[in-house]
Amino acid sequence: MLDGRFDYAKQLAHEAFDFATRVSGPYSREIYAQLSFSGQKILIDELCGETAPDVVNHFRELRERYPESVTLRAAPAFFLSRAGRLDDARQELFALSRNGFAELPQNVTWLFGICLLAEAVHYVNDRDWAESLYRLLLPYHDRNVSISVVACFGSAHRFLGLLAATCDRW
Repeated sequence: MLDGRFDYAKQLAHEAFDFATRVSGPYSREIYAQLSFSGQKILIDELCGETAPDVVNHFRELRERYPESVTLRAAPAFFLSRAGRLDDARQELFALSRNGFAELPQNVTWLFGICLLAEAVHYVNDRDWAESLYRLLLPYHDRNVSISVVACFGSAHRFLGLLAATCDRW
């Protein structure tokens, strides 16, 4: 995905899904197969400019089932902001922004979720939220942002740059 070979990325996502459905285990079909495949497909489609119209509702349903996932909690704000639905994105962000986003659980989904929020905050152009997220993300400046084997967003520097720009830090 990082080098723009989206057709190949879609093919690999399908192959990974087929493999994951054959793996035994209590969470293999639902967690590893379904969530991983839907996450990969949605992100590939988004990068290709082909976001499905129901993607926000899809992630809202998933976050109800898995509230501990910061990524799933942040995804609606990300997709709403990317679609230009800034008032709706602000509502999603407001619901997550208690204590400057510091109440979000720091688990395996946290870094990817914070970066989704960073992009959404950049789109809605909220300086206070950007300052809060910048402080949270700065210790991870040298990290590669990924969510397990599902997706990679590249360097955390990109998201710090978006937040810095939102705060007029040139």
